[in-house]
Amino acid sequence: MSNKIRLFALLIGINDYKTSFGDLRPLRGAVPDTLRFQSYLEKRIGVPSNQISVLINEKATRSNIINALKSFRNDKRIDKGDAIFVYYAGHGTQIDPPKERRGATPQQIQAIVPYDCDSEGEGGKSRTRVPPIPDYVLEILLSKIVEEKGDNITVLFDCCHSASATRGAKQDTDVISRSVHIDKSDVYTEQLGRELLAEETVTRGAVAAPKFRHRGLGSHILLSACGALEEAKESSGHGRFSTAILNLLEQVEFDGLRYCDILKHEKIEKIEGQNPQCEGENLQRTLFDAKVLPIQKKAFDISFDDKANNGLGKYIVHGGAIHNIKEDSEFSIYRKADLSFSTPKGTLEVDKIQSYSFTAKLPSNVTTIDLREPMVAVQTMFGKQERLNVYIDPRTPFWKTYDDMSKKPDLKFLFDTVVVVDKSDEAPVKIETNAKNALKFTMSVPVMIPSQTTMEQVVDDVDADPNNLALTLSKVAHFYRELRYVKMEPKMSKHISVELYKLQEDVDADEDIGYEILSPVEPNLSNGGIVDLVIADEDEENIPYGIKIVNNSTLGLYANVFHFNTHDLAISCVAAAHIGHTARGPDVPLEPKGGSLDIGFGSAGYHPLCFQVANGLDIDIGFLKIYLSTHSVSLGYLPQSSPFALETTRAWKPYEAKQPLVWTNVVVPVILRRNPVNI
Repeated sequence: MSNKIRLFALLIGINDYKTSFGDLRPLRGAVPDTLRFQSYLEKRIGVPSNQISVLINEKATRSNIINALKSFRNDKRIDKGDAIFVYYAGHGTQIDPPKERRGATPQQIQAIVPYDCDSEGEGGKSRTRVPPIPDYVLEILLSKIVEEKGDNITVLFDCCHSASATRGAKQDTDVISRSVHIDKSDVYTEQLGRELLAEETVTRGAVAAPKFRHRGLGSHILLSACGALEEAKESSGHGRFSTAILNLLEQVEFDGLRYCDILKHEKIEKIEGQNPQCEGENLQRTLFDAKVLPIQKKAFDISFDDKANNGLGKYIVHGGAIHNIKEDSEFSIYRKADLSFSTPKGTLEVDKIQSYSFTAKLPSNVTTIDLREPMVAVQTMFGKQERLNVYIDPRTPFWKTYDDMSKKPDLKFLFDTVVVVDKSDEAPVKIETNAKNALKFTMSVPVMIPSQTTMEQVVDDVDADPNNLALTLSKVAHFYRELRYVKMEPKMSKHISVELYKLQEDVDADEDIGYEILSPVEPNLSNGGIVDLVIADEDEENIPYGIKIVNNSTLGLYANVFHFNTHDLAISCVAAAHIGHTARGPDVPLEPKGGSLDIGFGSAGYHPLCFQVANGLDIDIGFLKIYLSTHSVSLGYLPQSSPFALETTRAWKPYEAKQPLVWTNVVVPVILRRNPVNI
């Protein structure tokens, strides 16, 4: 297997179902789509056939699908980090949740429909019905795969769940929606919900519960055919979404394609009436790989508007004010497939900046850009306001050493993110050498709270190697640049509230489904826009917290949430907006006039947070920075690991569910009689 791609796949396609219930119609394209994906994996990218499981029609029973997902965990051929691909083409549906899930989910939950799903049943009440497979059961199964095999998992669903998708459809039409409506009389009984959950999950106290960082959007990348209220359609014997994805994959190399670029790629076909979605916490990775660029630069797609500028046209770069672009910034042009940005094809200057894009100017000696293949604009020169002031005492030998380092051509971009100034009081960062000839960084970090404006952080023994220093300074500058950039839009911000709550376990739900369902506990811990927590011991370091963002404006909004750690200058993604065909395509998570986004609880799929005070400190301050926008934007360049090799990275972490320390007795009376009791 050493010369084969490390990918294992489960492909599921269902045209014909065992029974007909509700408004279910046979499909035509699910099986051909599945076989086409199989052919792509085997012939185009060289996946051995014995690494692909295919379940078609009668083979795609509920138990077979679940067992196939379970088998990934125990497959000794699969190493941690190998790619896992799960594809489903068939009907989807919406159902009422069982009692234990109410309050943790929306009014209805989404589910896929296996071949033997029979909501009507036969033989009266004594017959056990075969239900759909709900989204939260799939979530649990995927989280268990992550524990053993890692989170390099891609899930692609070509189905829809809208209850209205198939109503009124004509039987003879060539266009079929991949959704079935289950009548209210056919939904789960409460007991059936318990039986289903018991089947798919561990009972309380038996095995360690799944970790929250492996649940929801942290466990996999999900590509789905349409929005929540849209229809996933097939025509001419194939699913429109599957066809669009496969046509793209057959034109481009998958190992140069990032998840965040798939649905925005210029070669992907637009689907009328469908806005496919791409969701997950690792959208910057390349397809079927956990690989990301070693340094995340600001890279934006380039397009040409030939109708603008009185027909002369203009170049549009799809990054704008929300991405902290300045007018004196400069960009180099690269092929989109050049992931290492090794061969520039030209340069661009900023002309006019808008919220989500800017118009670009060409150098005076250039008249056009060749956009016959996808190109990106990569920021290679930061504006004056974006650079970080650094002070180095000119009397020290290190000043000359630094000056020589900064002139190295291969490090110029990294060193250009800072400016060495003459006065120490003009620089938030001071660098000096210590007794070991290593570097000491003294940093004044803005904390922006009423009682304090800055906090001093000292990091000693930083490696003075030129490459390490250049990367360290680049990351320090990135932290300051992005933290300091704050845009307050009063017309919008006054209608937004951010609340933070301790979360508590729903004990009854935990008993039934095998892992904690968390719910917020009053009061709201955000007071006047500031959260002040006491974290005195290890128990308090492991308390889960959740965030609620409430939108009382008249605009639908998307949210990207990041945590800025002022102790080690790391930036972590807490919640990322999902991506669609167009910026307004994905489902809006923050509906206007009272819509809310719950992070750490509810159904959004984001893990809870824990907060910790860094070792050696009595007070630690970090920031939750929330970007709200009317369009879905990717801010994947923002997260970074700490610039420094500190022993501990604290301040916040994903909450990790603990196995409950509980036990119980069950006492069953056994009565022995010689004669029956007369009733």
